[in-house]
Formats: sequence, structure tokens, C-alpha cells
Amino acid sequence: MMGAGKSSVGRRLAVAWTCLFATPTPKSRPQRAATVSDIFERYGESAFRDGERKVIGRLLAEPPHVMATGGGAFIDPRRVRI
Repeated sequence: MMGAGKSSVGRRLAVAWTCLFATPTPKSRPQRAATVSDIFERYGESAFRDGERKVIGRLLAEPPHVMATGGGAFIDPRRVRI
């Protein structure tokens, strides 16, 4: 949920573990200046989730880091790695 502290806690964990921190939102597309709500409204949830899945995939290929995803990131089992 928004405001739950994912980013705040994630940043602190990244510092404690001396690794990078990332918040994967699909803002690498033309709508990068838009908010998540704007992306949902303009392009729909499925477009947002597709972009989110791609960003998470790229981040998982990088060295270990703390990632603060939104709750919807786990709707699609292809995004969950254990």
C-alpha cells in the first residue's frame, strides 16, 4: 500500500547491507514524468504491469540489491522469484 514505508525501510536496509536500492516502476517509457495513477488512467493497469514486469526483470539481472515493489507486482507469478 502507498505510504506503508516500503521505500523508507528499503533505503535503510540497502544502507545497512551496503547494496543498491531500487523502486521498479515503468517510467522508462514516454510517460516517465507521469505518476503511477496517471499511467493507470492513460494506458490501463495491464500496460503498467507489463512495464513493471520488464523493469523488475532488468533489475533481477543486476547485482543483489533491495527492491521495493508495489503490492501488485506479485499478482503475476512470473514476477515472483524465491
